Amino acid sequence: MLISVSRRTDIAAFYTPWLLNRLQAGEVLVPRVHQPGVWEWVDLSVQAVDALVIISKNPRPLLPHLEELRQRGYRIAVQMTITGYGPSWEKNVPPLQESLAVFRKLSQVLGPEWVDWRYDPILLDRGISLQWHRQQFETLCQALSGATTRCIISFADAYPHLGGLIQLLEEETMRVLAQMLGAIAASYQLTVTSCAERLDFSQQGIKPGACVDGERLSQLLGWQLPLAKASGQRAACRCAESVDIGSYDTCLHGCRYCYATTSTALAHQRHALHDPASPLLWGWPTGREQIVKRPSLAATRQLKLF
Repeated sequence: MLISVSRRTDIAAFYTPWLLNRLQAGEVLVPRVHQPGVWEWVDLSVQAVDALVIISKNPRPLLPHLEELRQRGYRIAVQMTITGYGPSWEKNVPPLQESLAVFRKLSQVLGPEWVDWRYDPILLDRGISLQWHRQQFETLCQALSGATTRCIISFADAYPHLGGLIQLLEEETMRVLAQMLGAIAASYQLTVTSCAERLDFSQQGIKPGACVDGERLSQLLGWQLPLAKASGQRAACRCAESVDIGSYDTCLHGCRYCYATTSTALAHQRHALHDPASPLLWGWPTGREQIVKRPSLAATRQLKLF
């Protein structure tokens, strides 16, 4: 079973003690997004978890614990987002040089193939031009050269709660950007894949990818994972089925383009209700909830010889 940690919030940045407690307990409760009052019990034992997929802008709090988790038998893949937009778009994200240092340390601990770099969402504004992306992306490729093997990109979407903040890029602009980024990455021996994009950028040298990439993880793990497509995601999403243990409206990064935080005030309210000892990310069970067991998606771990 693949565990997403998480598409819905940055657990590594803000809730690492809770995550460690949940892994120690071997279980977690996750509210169903579209079924209020129904919670899923999820098995987090080493035997049930094929891999933890950490998705974060700041996994620094998790760094000191990675080796211990690996020694206990957990396999960990990380997707770390680094754009360098700064506080005008990413209010509480650490400074660029600090993020780069954390990424390189992750690579040292886990290995470059286990740590993907996300350069997303790609957007334009008065201060962020095509030329800005050209210079910024090459700077980041140079800084991360040898520390990763793959970069994942996506273009900013105009989610309804953003109220017109995001201006969708025209197809031609996206293709120009894709061509430019793909060429720069290739010069640093980096593969670039897209994430949940409706357009095909193959002619620009960029293949469609996934944040929870079942095929790639199967190769890294050495055994075949179930590759059913994840349900409840965007139509263009290619992620393999996984269990996300996060909750929406709980991230405190304050990124203005975020799809997972519809209200900064609500995120702070829920964070205030967080207790690292709770089986839930925020709040405590009241006893009135319906708890259902999430079926295990664990693979049959027969190592592949070829």
